Amino acid sequence: LIATHPTPDRDDCKLMVVDRKKQKIEHKIFKDVIKYFNEGDVMVMNDTRVFPARLSGEKEKTGAMITVFLLRELNRESLLWDVYVDPARKIRIGNKLYFGENDELVAEVIDNTTSRGRTLRFLYDGPYENFKALIYKLGTTPLPDHILEVRKVEPEDEERYQTVFAKNEGAVMAPTAGLHFSRSLLKRMEIKGIDTAFMTIHCGMNRKTAERIKKNPRLTNIVSRGGSLLFAWMEMNNQENPFYEYYDRLLDICEKYDVTLSLGDACRPGCTHDATDAAQIEELITLGELTKRAWEHNVQVMIEGPGHMVLTEIAANMKIEKRLCHGAPFYVLGPIVTDIAPGYDHITSAIGGAIAGASGADFLCYVTPAEHLRLPDVNDVKEGIIAARIAAHAADLAKGIPGAQEWDDAMSKARVEVDFETMISLSIDPEKARRYYESSKPECEGTCTMCGKMCPARTMKKILAGEDVSIR
Repeated sequence: LIATHPTPDRDDCKLMVVDRKKQKIEHKIFKDVIKYFNEGDVMVMNDTRVFPARLSGEKEKTGAMITVFLLRELNRESLLWDVYVDPARKIRIGNKLYFGENDELVAEVIDNTTSRGRTLRFLYDGPYENFKALIYKLGTTPLPDHILEVRKVEPEDEERYQTVFAKNEGAVMAPTAGLHFSRSLLKRMEIKGIDTAFMTIHCGMNRKTAERIKKNPRLTNIVSRGGSLLFAWMEMNNQENPFYEYYDRLLDICEKYDVTLSLGDACRPGCTHDATDAAQIEELITLGELTKRAWEHNVQVMIEGPGHMVLTEIAANMKIEKRLCHGAPFYVLGPIVTDIAPGYDHITSAIGGAIAGASGADFLCYVTPAEHLRLPDVNDVKEGIIAARIAAHAADLAKGIPGAQEWDDAMSKARVEVDFETMISLSIDPEKARRYYESSKPECEGTCTMCGKMCPARTMKKILAGEDVSIR
């Protein structure tokens, strides 16, 4: 609920806390919200700025009082707006509406959209900046109806019902969840270490890339959830991808709140047949351009990569990305190197991931055995993570990353010494290693049931120590 007047200090309002585990409701003060965050937690803010979207006017001829609520601008050049009208019953296409004491602004109804919805064309001949200034002069802050039932709009409401971090104009109603954050509370959250976020934004899927897909049909079309939805939205609305069209506005938000963007590859190949095709490369070129624009805004980015592809294409894809995206960090989904192994795609992806990592990929996204089949459970997730860690370590060895070879060398020394406790402790998955070792105890102590007394490590250790070797 929104009070009829806000508290003098934003963060002194009431806060209801629902403890789902204890089935308990507590009443706090909003500034206490910081207690429910830990260092490293993420808070994503909506920095939209409310503009005075409520206009009071009269209907032509009858002079009947009407209220117009501006929802969104449809066309800047034609001054077309999507609006709600109240009362709407007698507001018909062709009616003219007058606003201001001296009819300073006139609009014509050109379409009915819903029972209360209308499309208006504002009849204004001056510069667009003057038109917007007139909207600000005649409009009032769009407060909820229950407040307007008990009081009128006050001059102070323009800032009262605006967040302290409001920046980009566009909201037609106060984003109430953010109203109670004060500057001091935000600073305290920053000091506590409440972190920034990674966001995957499918900006590279624009109308040009969509046309490329239609002209170059794929075996599996688009397999990215976000990519397929954006493709459908663009086709249904005949409009550009809004993430691409308003990319600079998005970067302004990311720069202000220190958000790192993951630029998603909506056109990643969904099968080996579609790998390294025109759509994938077209999108990668766009992502490279978007990367440079992000850096100009002091926004960090990383690039999402394929996908499914055969072994011989992986290294080339890593080089192409690094060249087209100016060396930006590259993370890959596998790549999955064959399409015939549902239930084992943690293995197919680890094979591709090792090659990708050795060839320049910076980050591997793990794939679980449940990929393409169902949502993964806890065991699937563990199997997928372990497989990805093995691939990453194999790539680290190939690239000579400090510490990688030392880990392998320590394991090798433990094997030479037939030191199973050390081997288990050094394993990438000690729990599984111990379970396997203890599930099948050897007759001869200091060996395993694979070789028993014929263990070559045991044989060499004994003979080099001057001891006799017996396998009886």
